[in-house]
Amino acid sequence: MARNLPPHGEILRLSEVRERGPLIMAGKSVRVMGKLTQYDAVKQLAVIQASEHNATHRLHVNTRLIEPFPSRIGSMFQFIGEMPSEIKSESDMVLLARVVRCVDGIDVTMYYNACDVQRNYLASRVSAASTSSSS
Repeated sequence: MARNLPPHGEILRLSEVRERGPLIMAGKSVRVMGKLTQYDAVKQLAVIQASEHNATHRLHVNTRLIEPFPSRIGSMFQFIGEMPSEIKSESDMVLLARVVRCVDGIDVTMYYNACDVQRNYLASRVSAASTSSSS
């Protein structure tokens, strides 16, 4: 089994990235999705946003590893990458993307509903496994 593969990236909403904060997110591999609102090719920096629970959440994305980045302002993009291991404040939370894909046309509500169902299922398996091993 290959052990040198990069992590798959935990699927998170942008609101969850912000809720967890810099201390928890430091060094984590994540998969996020949002609408591209800004892109600076010279700085290799993009900004994505998502509206959830009557609030708009933003995340900066370093696109250095995925250039040339097929940026289209207003399109939905999904990124997989790593958060820096040295995060001191929320402004340091810049995702270093290693995978990008345009997901225009995705049903965002259905996608996150499926993610929630998967999380619940995996949590129930973990609790069932810990219950059976303690018996």
